[in-house]
Amino acid sequence: MHTADSPTFWSGLAIVVLASVACGLIAALAFVVLAFTSPKIHQSTAVIEISPPFQFQSLQSTNSPKSVAPDLETQARIVVSRDFATRVVRYLNLETREDFLKGLNSTSRDTVELLKSCVSATPIRNSNLISITAQHPNPNMAADIANAFSQYYVRYTAEKEGAIQFAAVKWLKDQVEEQRKKTEGSRTALDSARATLATVS
Repeated sequence: MHTADSPTFWSGLAIVVLASVACGLIAALAFVVLAFTSPKIHQSTAVIEISPPFQFQSLQSTNSPKSVAPDLETQARIVVSRDFATRVVRYLNLETREDFLKGLNSTSRDTVELLKSCVSATPIRNSNLISITAQHPNPNMAADIANAFSQYYVRYTAEKEGAIQFAAVKWLKDQVEEQRKKTEGSRTALDSARATLATVS
């Protein structure tokens, strides 16, 4: 049995203390190495306003177009959909840009999925706004991505509203044509009635 006065006790205690210090130093060194070798992730945010679109109830209906409040959750999913991401990949030419792939720790070869993993869209509470956030090791790339998604959403809504306006104009033209035919029918009936009255008198 080793007592506190024995040299073996003190040498064993010294080994335990040195091993503990060495483990602590190794852990601290590993943390420092990871902190300096891991790429810093930059975040960029764009905010878009979702305005209620004018939608047509039915082309056969005599109701006029009405304003409908959009579902912000649905619009947020549309913003980060594969279709939008594919457009942004093409627009920013991400498949050939080294600065996009650099720093992304992914084995995926699908550029669209890589892009989708960098972007999120979240409705802002008590508003009609959606926040689009892009994360990337390159701050300029993060800003380009967030801005491109917001630009494509604006373009998407403009195209959608254009299609709705086209449908509204077509509906109005159809209504005018229908009224013209009714008016012509009434005029023909009136002319026929006048001719009948003229022959009677």
